[in-house]
Amino acid sequence: MIYEFDVRVIPTFEYIACRHKGSYDTICEAFEELLTWAKPKGLAAKSETRMIAVYHDDPRITDEADLRSDAGLIVTEKVKVGDGIKHHEILEGLYAIGRFEMKIEECQLAWDTMFRVIEEQGYEFIEGIPCFELYPMCSPHTEDTWKTDIYIPIKVK
Repeated sequence: MIYEFDVRVIPTFEYIACRHKGSYDTICEAFEELLTWAKPKGLAAKSETRMIAVYHDDPRITDEADLRSDAGLIVTEKVKVGDGIKHHEILEGLYAIGRFEMKIEECQLAWDTMFRVIEEQGYEFIEGIPCFELYPMCSPHTEDTWKTDIYIPIKVK
């Protein structure tokens, strides 16, 4: 696993998404639904479009069946939504950002690494603000090496 760590303020941005409820490991089902909706509209083919997975609940304290996540696309233009796809936004804030190149089975290790490095750098996770992952505009599960950016909201201790 290869990674880079950074801390910076990110601006507010909008995304469109399909809501997923249940294990975070099965969010790919929601991505399939989202991409089935987005491809005929030409949204998945734009080079500036990025995929985003937004995690609303802490899996350490929320029952797996009740975990909420969004499988989304960050779009740069107004998009008419429907069929279970809705507009959402991530608000401006300070985030720890980890850029990872890893095998799919190293995903939990990447998240554990992020929380360890956040602590080592003198920051702490802000509860109640979603964490998210950004992916290049291709399926994150199609290659042996998975590239993802993990964003975790933080504050100085």
